[in-house]
Amino acid sequence: MTFDLNTLRGSSIALSILVILVPWSLWSLSTARQHQKKVLGSYPPYAPGRLPIVGHLPYLAQNITVQELFRRWSLEAGPIFTVQLGTKRWVILNSMEAINALIVGRSTIYSSRNISETLVNIVFNGGK
Repeated sequence: MTFDLNTLRGSSIALSILVILVPWSLWSLSTARQHQKKVLGSYPPYAPGRLPIVGHLPYLAQNITVQELFRRWSLEAGPIFTVQLGTKRWVILNSMEAINALIVGRSTIYSSRNISETLVNIVFNGGK
């Protein structure tokens, strides 16, 4: 039985690559899942009906006000919930107790954040 030296070298290289790539791939998947759980776990529960990619955007096109939509979602998800609008996540506070606890009670944490112009236009009718 004869061994071809080129075949043996090719097999050794392929085996070496396999030995390195399989553990690295498993480690990468595990790390990515842990990171995803950590990031997603830090938000309140999502409002019902979230769709892939677009999130809750289609619900804003319904023939009801945003306030009514948020009220309905709060009945199912509670007074604090997350709404996904495309790639952005919004945390909705839908009760005076939640607002007092998070905005008034922890105002120094949130004081440097900008208010979205879209939010001002929708909720406050353009500040008028």
